[in-house]
Amino acid sequence: VLQHTDTPQSPMQTFLKKKKLQKELDDKESLLRKFKQYSRAKENGEIEKLESLVKQWRGVSHEVLLEMLKHGKNNEPSLSLGSVLQRLRVNPVLVNFDAENDDFTE
Repeated sequence: VLQHTDTPQSPMQTFLKKKKLQKELDDKESLLRKFKQYSRAKENGEIEKLESLVKQWRGVSHEVLLEMLKHGKNNEPSLSLGSVLQRLRVNPVLVNFDAENDDFTE
């Protein structure tokens, strides 16, 4: 929100204010581009395709991680699925991992 003030601003204050406003504008334009891109993808049915591919990727990821756990337990019987994810630096959210139950939610 722009406000008019009667107090004069120094050139540095004006520059900093302009820089801040330009960043806000750039952020809004970026958000608008992303929204338009999403809208086009949704109209073309690409979102459903992408969701299907993500589901497929997660299923394969679960299989591979469980197989790694199985083989890892041969050397380290107390190995957990959570520790496998941690050692591989896999973000648990990406594979729908529930740390409380040490299992996948999907």
